[in-house]
Amino acid sequence: MIPVCVSFSKDKRLSEYGYSDDKNGGLSLLGLLNQKQDPKLLAKYLSELDSNDFSKRERATRNLSRLPVIDRVFLQESLKNSTPEVSFRIRSILKQNNKERFDGMMRALSYEIIRGKHEGLLSDLFSSVEGREQYSMGGMWRSFAEASTVTANEKDVELLKRKLTSDNDMIRYSSVKTLLSILGEGSLPFIMKNITDKSPHIKWESANAFMKFQRRECLIPFAELLMCDEDFGLRWRSLESLRAITGQDFGYYAAGNAEERSVPATKWTDWLKKNLALAEFNFGKLENERTIVLFSGKNFEEWEFRNLGGRPGVIFGRKGQVPDEDTWGI
Repeated sequence: MIPVCVSFSKDKRLSEYGYSDDKNGGLSLLGLLNQKQDPKLLAKYLSELDSNDFSKRERATRNLSRLPVIDRVFLQESLKNSTPEVSFRIRSILKQNNKERFDGMMRALSYEIIRGKHEGLLSDLFSSVEGREQYSMGGMWRSFAEASTVTANEKDVELLKRKLTSDNDMIRYSSVKTLLSILGEGSLPFIMKNITDKSPHIKWESANAFMKFQRRECLIPFAELLMCDEDFGLRWRSLESLRAITGQDFGYYAAGNAEERSVPATKWTDWLKKNLALAEFNFGKLENERTIVLFSGKNFEEWEFRNLGGRPGVIFGRKGQVPDEDTWGI
């Protein structure tokens, strides 16, 4: 067991966005995020951006810039048929109410849920991002997924099953991880559909869930991920898993270009299709069983025990949760 200090110094706090750093602050932000914006008011502001009255144009620009949660999709659609001045104003509004600001705000919300172990907020948390702009895989996904596992409970299982097919990649990713944290091996029949997910990150998480329980269904997805162009890490982890489980090696080089990877990746896929049903696979001990003890760095009152392999049963908030160790700065 290794004692380790966890620092939140780089994390955003809700107070940076005008909300209290507690559950009430999180609830206030969730309420705002899930509040439907008045389309008539937005249309009024938008029309005033093209007013002959300069003061009206300025006022409308300020009003739209100050909205704490802006409908960026609505504004981007409005750009298509705008005059040059209106287009300039809309772009300045989008620059101020930018994706980075929303990313930071969502991370702050997620970290508050994780810190306070606030349960019962999953539905509102998912609703707060569904239908908004998509974000690529990164810290926002990881913190959002960990917040989902912390706030979810058994009553959320049906919601999570439905969200496995959400149009929002981050919600599907979080649903896979959260269902696994609640149901353990019982989640696999539901996660099965996501091992062919269009997102390579969701495909990998789903296949990894099957690997945790020594299920050979993980192998074909891992082989397919050998040709994932967007993430070297996914290719490398997939390769390491395939080597460990099958004992095979077809000269695949994870850092190679697509052409260099194509032939050995095809050999992996062909071999698995031929041998998947009858071959003996060595799942063995694929995960790290070492445990770290975490504390806040400010006091010694709250300690967390984490298995570095992230297996079900990790003590975190409630029994059975599987936190994402990548979310924490150690």
